[in-house]
Amino acid sequence: MSSKPTQASFDAAQSFLQSILINPALASSYSDVAQEAQAEGDLSLIEFYLTSLGHNTTPVQVYQALEQMQNDELSYWVGVYGKASVEKSPGSKTYTAGPPLAIQDSNTVYVNNVKLTNFTFANKTLTWTFSDTASDPANQTAGNVKFIDVPAVNNGASPPTHYTGKEFVGTVQLKAGGANAKYIGQIGPITSLPLANWSGSYAKASLSTDGKTFTKGPALIVKSATEVLLGQTSLQNFTYECIGNKLTWGFAHNSTAGEVYFLKITKPVKPGGYIGSSFHGTLTQSQGGQSQQYNGKIPTPKTLGDWLGVYGLTSLKKSDGSYEEGPELTIQGDGTVLYQEVGGTAVTIKNPSYNQSTYQLSWSLSDNSTEATITFARITKPTDSGYVGFSFHGTLQKSATATAEEWNGLVGSPATNGSGGYKESTVTKVFTIIGYVGAVISIPSGLYSGYKFVKWVWKKIGKLRGEADESSPGLEDGVGQENANPGDPIDPDNPPPTNVSSDVTSDVTSDVTSDVTTDVTTDVTTDVTTDVTTDVTTDVTTDVTTDVTTDVTTDVTTDVTTDVTTDIVTDVVDVVDVVDIVDIVIVAEVEEEENKGS
Repeated sequence: MSSKPTQASFDAAQSFLQSILINPALASSYSDVAQEAQAEGDLSLIEFYLTSLGHNTTPVQVYQALEQMQNDELSYWVGVYGKASVEKSPGSKTYTAGPPLAIQDSNTVYVNNVKLTNFTFANKTLTWTFSDTASDPANQTAGNVKFIDVPAVNNGASPPTHYTGKEFVGTVQLKAGGANAKYIGQIGPITSLPLANWSGSYAKASLSTDGKTFTKGPALIVKSATEVLLGQTSLQNFTYECIGNKLTWGFAHNSTAGEVYFLKITKPVKPGGYIGSSFHGTLTQSQGGQSQQYNGKIPTPKTLGDWLGVYGLTSLKKSDGSYEEGPELTIQGDGTVLYQEVGGTAVTIKNPSYNQSTYQLSWSLSDNSTEATITFARITKPTDSGYVGFSFHGTLQKSATATAEEWNGLVGSPATNGSGGYKESTVTKVFTIIGYVGAVISIPSGLYSGYKFVKWVWKKIGKLRGEADESSPGLEDGVGQENANPGDPIDPDNPPPTNVSSDVTSDVTSDVTSDVTTDVTTDVTTDVTTDVTTDVTTDVTTDVTTDVTTDVTTDVTTDVTTDVTTDIVTDVVDVVDVVDIVDIVIVAEVEEEENKGS
């Protein structure tokens, strides 16, 4: 076949790409042929393979069809871009957790869990505005971001060491009339969360005026998204910004004033150290008084009230093996248990029984309309979604005639798109496989010139296929026709580029630099973390956490996570330092603990 493209050959390339998406086994087959061609040094084998399937095209044009889809079809970029950051002020290179961006399909996009209306997508760029009328905004944000697919292969002799995968770079306006802030994000767990996700009793708290000596501080208790206590006093007119996970209250309505930031500690300062939700910030206990550093963590639970939290990410396993969103469970500090069906109102469970030795909570149909037996556990090994914290698993029977169903739950709100949960979808796996192969065989300098593909590329492809088969044997489930659209017809006189690095150079490296810091870490002290042990998790984690991490994270993020996280993501390598706010905070914490001990 002539290497000069024609409209027909481009149409055939797009047809082949569409076939791969609908029948992903073709992606593996295409990979096999490419490997054979590499081994024999004969790339014409790939063209013969395409022709034998009725697609009179070349591998270069197949890759260009993939580029065309990236340009025109938002569905190519499906995923939860949870590792997002916004620059605090122009040019400051200081970032804080940004609003997560989630793409469900070509017509459904969420920013900070709010569904966008009237957005546009063209040339890999997503644009949205507040609205036509300032008094009635259709969107709560406005932005312009360009998507980039950083290739996992190149024509070098060794694999890339930086982040590879989907990401975006652009600007966001967080409120009408506000400034445009630099906005970057990558596929990964959500780091910006609603207040319900931080529910808990932060009773191990400390205060310090100099960062060296510490005194016991008042407990900060987050009962729900609308009720927060400092000690035994309810805070009035507090505000919470999920951009940065910041809780603020003032003297105008309270006897104290404070500003605290919540974060997840996923790496212990020392073996056996604390893992879970925490906060740091400042507290002023009287008007005209001195502002003090204020830090807190959730201590090891002893009573039922210590498991305080809104367990809104729950799932029920049906008799046919499928899962559906489960009812919400709320534990209050006095041991009150609230139960709420999906779409219903909360009811108080009567006569609940709690076994302090086994961490088991139960109630019966003789006193309630439901019956349940659940065991609480503290997840200390981060799940695939990055979750650490309280969880439960057990059974729920909804009526005297109903069958008991498996019930699992995590602290959080379904509105968070799975509390940062993300699962690899078939469309992503297919694109990744075809992307690996396409990137290599479309390198112009190597095509038709006896180019020998580097061995690590094929090892990577083999590893990827093995992992994909493990999670979805045989890649049997193709995407729906609506998500298999390769985009508008390609103009042979102005086709997409074949240089796979053309869009990945200055855009990311200039905006996501290694010297970016975050002042969120400045006052993070670790007096609170000393000797916070995990008695509860020593034995419980062994038996319960395995089930919780496989069932709760898999099941909850599959069905509870609203429709956003269904079929939308890829595996995540560690994100650039800028975006991984949690890891940055922990580094600071480690350093400060070491300094304090020395």
